[in-house]
Amino acid sequence: MFSPSFPTGETSKFINLPNTIRHLVYRYVGLPTNTFLYLDTSRSSRSPYSGTHQELDAVLNLLLVCRAIHVEVSSHLYSANTIVTHSLDPLTRLNPSSLSYLTSLKIHLNVAGTTHCGQRYWGYDSEGLRESDPLISQWKAAIGHIAPHIKPRRLELALICDCEPGRVNAASLILAPLQQLPVLRRCHIRLGCKPNRQFRQLAWSAAERAVGLVPPSSFHFLRLPPEIRIKILEYTDLVTPFNKVRWNPGAGYYTFRECDSRKYGPPYCHPNDHRACVLSKDAGKSCLTCPHGDSRVRYGPESHCWRCFHYACQFYDCERRSTAGDQTYTGCFCSRRHAAYSPLCQCWAPPTAFFLVSRAFREDAEAVFFAHNHFVVRTFCYYIRPSSLVGNTTLPPKRYPGCEFLSTIPAGAIRHLRSLEIIFDDQGRLTRYTQPPLRPFNSIKDRLGLHFLQIIALLLPARGRRMGIVAAEKGVDYVGDLADKYLWPLSRVDLVSRTRTLIVEIIDVVPDIFYYLRSPSNDFPIHIQGRLLYSNSHTARLITSTTGGPRSELGNNISGTHNRQLIEGFCLYGDITYPEFDI
Repeated sequence: MFSPSFPTGETSKFINLPNTIRHLVYRYVGLPTNTFLYLDTSRSSRSPYSGTHQELDAVLNLLLVCRAIHVEVSSHLYSANTIVTHSLDPLTRLNPSSLSYLTSLKIHLNVAGTTHCGQRYWGYDSEGLRESDPLISQWKAAIGHIAPHIKPRRLELALICDCEPGRVNAASLILAPLQQLPVLRRCHIRLGCKPNRQFRQLAWSAAERAVGLVPPSSFHFLRLPPEIRIKILEYTDLVTPFNKVRWNPGAGYYTFRECDSRKYGPPYCHPNDHRACVLSKDAGKSCLTCPHGDSRVRYGPESHCWRCFHYACQFYDCERRSTAGDQTYTGCFCSRRHAAYSPLCQCWAPPTAFFLVSRAFREDAEAVFFAHNHFVVRTFCYYIRPSSLVGNTTLPPKRYPGCEFLSTIPAGAIRHLRSLEIIFDDQGRLTRYTQPPLRPFNSIKDRLGLHFLQIIALLLPARGRRMGIVAAEKGVDYVGDLADKYLWPLSRVDLVSRTRTLIVEIIDVVPDIFYYLRSPSNDFPIHIQGRLLYSNSHTARLITSTTGGPRSELGNNISGTHNRQLIEGFCLYGDITYPEFDI
């Protein structure tokens, strides 16, 4: 009777298998890769909140097989995963060889309450650190233990040590031992749960030194030529992610993430990348470069690629889009939410500090802020999730919001305003006033240099139905008269002569009315081009100073010079045959 035979000799040794095969076996057994390993707990999953976690018993058995496999497994264990600890004792127990394998280490030295950013790290509820805390001396000893064994430019270090507000000495004592470490591959530091400018500056300087960079010394910014100063400021938070700032009488200036997508990662295609889609035969329905279908409203022209807002997501919520790992459960280093610095954080923050440096610096900041953003002024907002740029709130004004907004802009900065949108969203109230609400613009028209102006008005639906039906019959003259009567006395105020594109929309009616004046050399913004694809009864004409008819006066006032030409037109959105109701 034959007994089963097994290979013997040198060919039967597991260690003789190719390296890739051995690692496949390790992973099959359960060796973790690209995950988080907690030195001070048995949980080693991506989400410590979950009920399941990786069992490391098989890994411990592998470490006991032989010296060669122990070295190979431990090397993979510490080099292919992120080591996380909120206690220094396990870190000081690591042997020199294990420390030399480290490539990513997160140390939660002291984590205070984290409700400020909505991220709660399991098991932590401590207070801010003070200078007298014994943890500081333990931290110095731990750095002295690991520093000699860390390989240069190999380790990525993330340190969280939330100090009490104002405890600059405590923060400095925590950062000082980092100078013993060799040059790091990357460094993230958080010194406070809530944003603090001084703590963030300390974290930034320490992180730059840790990776071998010398923080730049101060210089006299205002000695640079004005055009260079302006160009530098254009790359700061003075320009919002989507070049859009909202304003209303109660909240002041604010902005928020407009994308409805739950995705935060790339690609970040800009709407301007889809100009060809607007002109395509299928109006962009076959666009393959924009995968964020859930980031756009799913009906009408709003659902196309040129209306995708996902481009701005790269400047929000860095803990959700970080390529370095899941910060939601292992520590957030967003400089907007915390007193922290991370090279991965590009989050936009309100640029209030730029206006507080000096009078000369504020003038440059105002020039960039008002020239490179599109301002949307609303009567009121249905919901506000603001990132306030001002901080103070005011009572609703007695004047219309467009005029109130212009009165809040410094006199020397109003000339920089380039793009403005005014939304009258208090339905039906426009018809109760004896004069057009924008007539006060006449007093500041000489100081305005607008390139784009859009006015959106919501009228009562019953009144709007009659307006839309009559507009389809009478044409552009009737629509221009509507704008004169309810919004803007175009035939009397020559502000349009300084504006390259004027758009007036009367919406929430059936059909919606879209009236415009623009220079032939100026194209509509891409979202306006997309809307025109879905219009009907589109009528346009070229007007000059010599144009006859009832609108000749408009041509004279708008042109400014005898040789200037403008395109005047209107279109309707919706069913023109919608039944008319008597008023």
